[in-house]
Amino acid sequence: MSRGRAEHLIDDPGAFDRLVALQIIRITDDKATITRPKLIEAFNEVRHYGISIDKLIDVHEQLLPHIEEISRILVRAGAEHVADRIKPGQALPDDVQIAELLTMLVSLRTQAVVSVAGTLASSIESTIESMVGRLLADFIAATPGQGTP
Repeated sequence: MSRGRAEHLIDDPGAFDRLVALQIIRITDDKATITRPKLIEAFNEVRHYGISIDKLIDVHEQLLPHIEEISRILVRAGAEHVADRIKPGQALPDDVQIAELLTMLVSLRTQAVVSVAGTLASSIESTIESMVGRLLADFIAATPGQGTP
């Protein structure tokens, strides 16, 4: 898309520059490529609730190292499995076994994303329930006539 259209989509010059620095948006001449369109869609959806895009970028930057560590753990599991099947100095497995290893790696990626997303969703749900419970308890305790006598 044009750079102007991308800037309009973000609607915050400072945030736009941060997204470019993070390579979520790449600029070439007067063109912009959004490398993570779903992330930008999510940011824009959440912004409608009044959360600033700078806050959302801050959260993204805080999460990124943890997500990269999760990725390393998952990829290492697949690489260890492959390394058990393909050993230096030994004959390569036959084509069928190589194809199965490649299929396994693709499946590992898919299942890892599903697993992490499901686990994260469950954790977020539990955290929200706990936080809302605490907020309500604090509100009730601070409301005259509503707390314990």
